[in-house]
Amino acid sequence: MVNNNKSKGSVLFLCNRIPYPPHRGDKIRSYHMLRRLGDHFDVHVAGFLCDKNDELDYKKMPSFCKSHHFVRQASKGSIKATAMNLFAKSSLTSNLFRHDDLEAWIEKTVAEQNVKCIIVNSLPMAQYAIQHAKNGVVCLADFERVESDSWRQFEPTKGPLAKKAFQKELEEIEQSERELAKHFKGIIFTSRLNARIFTSSCPEASDKVATFVNGVETEYFSPERELPKVFHKKEIPIVFCGAMDEYYNEEAVLWFASEVLPLVKKKSPTATFHVVGSCPSKKLLKAAESLKFKVTGEVDDVRPYIKGAALTVAPVKKGKAVHYKVLESLAMGKPCVMTPHAMEGLISADWLPDLVAGSPSMFADKCLGIINGLVPFQECFRPYIEKNYCWDKLFQRYQHLMKQIL
Repeated sequence: MVNNNKSKGSVLFLCNRIPYPPHRGDKIRSYHMLRRLGDHFDVHVAGFLCDKNDELDYKKMPSFCKSHHFVRQASKGSIKATAMNLFAKSSLTSNLFRHDDLEAWIEKTVAEQNVKCIIVNSLPMAQYAIQHAKNGVVCLADFERVESDSWRQFEPTKGPLAKKAFQKELEEIEQSERELAKHFKGIIFTSRLNARIFTSSCPEASDKVATFVNGVETEYFSPERELPKVFHKKEIPIVFCGAMDEYYNEEAVLWFASEVLPLVKKKSPTATFHVVGSCPSKKLLKAAESLKFKVTGEVDDVRPYIKGAALTVAPVKKGKAVHYKVLESLAMGKPCVMTPHAMEGLISADWLPDLVAGSPSMFADKCLGIINGLVPFQECFRPYIEKNYCWDKLFQRYQHLMKQIL
């Protein structure tokens, strides 16, 4: 699909998933970047539709780019596919995101639209840009995570075939990262921690690496907005927001529900736990029945749940990006109790440690303190977000980085 406007210079943005609607972590950043890039460049966007919902959303995606092309991602396959990957010349991750029609569209767009810069939002999408980078096209990586570091968190403990497949995949991913480090002009990460991890394995790219944190739409996530009430008056709601097909979100919920919630309910019997997010697994739904918490599934708007909560929680133990669930809660002036891991990527503030706890007992104590009216530095939450995480302000810095690279 093409929207013919007067040319402002062309940028090709390659994303692993359609960036609309911006209701989950793997879409939010791309959506806000594209909206703002479109004010300064003719933006062409290509990527994948990962499920039937993506296919429906594609038909409703607003026209904030000059052209776009999305294709259905192949099935993630089975154990047999993983075994066959042992004999393939490229990684399983790359193969999952390889598509002849998409590649043809990208090649045609680069040739016909005089593309000056290609931005990729994940390592698998870099396979479509690497040759262009070698040919002199400016290529920029904008990553939420270091793929090899994330992959290590899945290391299998049993089975020689699984271990061999894991090691081969890791080696292929590391090789792709080294090639990207060599040929891309800039590599941006959402946290300083991820930037350090990448430069430790690719020190030759240290002068190319920068940090550009995730943001939040501060006007949309405003505590002043009138929103419908979603909780019963007599309950004390504790809320977790996040896409539940992300393994670290499910892990976080199960840890909180099994280890922390019973300690909270022991002293505050009317406390309830609500998990707000798409794609809950059968495992999670079964746990909700046995551990007595509620799972909403996907909702049209998370704000009523955040505003109606006594507090939100981010008990994540994996993932090194700044978590939107924390930013959105603080933007609405709502306390968010988080693990040290969830705090890692945040810009420092004197009051942040007061919201952080590691062990179940300490986490429960923080929650109970807020339930009992002890909300330290609550007046600081929104100003902190407005100063450090407003998308419009952040994009001004991104523009500066783009000018340096181009």
